[in-house]
Amino acid sequence: MTFKSFESDHSAEIGAMFTSPDARSEYELRLLRVARELRPARPPAPWRASAADIPAAGAIACGWDEEENFLLISGSGYSLNRPDTGARLLRDRDAVRAMAAFSPDSLAFTPPHGGRPIAVYGFEAGGGCRLTQDGWRAETLYPWWPRASVILENVFEAGYVYLERAALLDTRRLDGPLLCGFSPSGRHLAILGSGGALLYSR
Repeated sequence: MTFKSFESDHSAEIGAMFTSPDARSEYELRLLRVARELRPARPPAPWRASAADIPAAGAIACGWDEEENFLLISGSGYSLNRPDTGARLLRDRDAVRAMAAFSPDSLAFTPPHGGRPIAVYGFEAGGGCRLTQDGWRAETLYPWWPRASVILENVFEAGYVYLERAALLDTRRLDGPLLCGFSPSGRHLAILGSGGALLYSR
C-alpha cells in the first residue's frame, strides 16, 4: 500500500498560492473588504457606551481576580482596578517584585499584596477568553495591518453572519498589537495594548 503526501496531491495549488500576487480566496478578500468598511462605533447594547481607561506604559499582561477586579501588569509594577469605573484599588510600583510574581510559564500572577494566583494573559503568554456563555464574541483583526482593531459581536443573534453586525470598538488610544478577553462572568471585556487597557462593561 502506498500513501501520497498532501504536498504531492496539491503541489500545483500550493505552488500557485506562493507565486500568485495574492494568495487569498475571493471569500477571504470579501471579508477583508467588509472589515475595512467598519468604523469605530459604540458597543451594542447592553454594553455601556464608554470604556474605563487604565493607562500604563509598557503593559505586559492582565487578568481578573476572584471578585473580577482587573489586574494590569506593566514594566512599572501592577495595579488592581474596578472594571466598571477603572477606579484604582491598589498600585504597586515595584517592578522587580511584580516580575517575580509571575509563574515560570507567565500564565499566572501571585499578587505580592496577598491572595490566590490569578490567571493572566499578555504579550508573552496566554490568550484571553473571547466568547461568553451568552454568545458575545471579541476578536482582534488586522484589516489595516499592522494597525490592530477589536470587534464585538453576538454569535447567538438570529441570522448571524460573521462581521455583518460587528461593532468596531474605538481603540485608537492604544498602541501596537492588541489582546482582548472577557472576565469569567462575561460582564466585562478588557482590551490590552502596550499603552494600557480599555474596559467595557454591561
